[in-house]
Amino acid sequence: MRAFLEHQTLGIEWFHSTATLLSGSIRQEPPTPLARNDLRANLLFAPIPASPPAAPNVNQQFELLQDLEMQMHAYAREHQALLERVREIYVFDPESCIRDLLNEYRVIPQVLLEAAPYLKAAFGNNAVLVLRTSPETGPSTIYAVVIWIGSVRDVRQALEAFDNQWWISRASLASGRLTFTYELV
Repeated sequence: MRAFLEHQTLGIEWFHSTATLLSGSIRQEPPTPLARNDLRANLLFAPIPASPPAAPNVNQQFELLQDLEMQMHAYAREHQALLERVREIYVFDPESCIRDLLNEYRVIPQVLLEAAPYLKAAFGNNAVLVLRTSPETGPSTIYAVVIWIGSVRDVRQALEAFDNQWWISRASLASGRLTFTYELV
């Protein structure tokens, strides 16, 4: 039984493969096994440094943490300014949790700001833009709704123009959390 098992293989030759190159072929040879007494060549037995690296002192650690805190506060201020710019362009539905979602999905405010001129170009400068969520899809999707006074055919043409000019190439940025649509009044 033992002799039979020794001759079984997986059929994979890892080191005796021949690779075809543009200028011909090359044959890989198996690596030479390490000698049992040659422990220096084996990474598992690498020499241990005489002394561990010096840890940063307390002042350096404190300065690093202060710098990180300042960066976090600056990032939070930038995000709040971005939300205020979004609020200038879009009307937030009072019954939805839009602000919380914009804080959670931080890329969406930038996408909304970039979309605004294209929405205005497609739907007209007087178009009202509303941000809301839907009870059917849950509070994880934001709907940017264009309030439209006019025919269904015209609003569909405008939405198609917006999709083709801007949204289709950038939809992946929102990861399915943002939908542009319209509402007839």
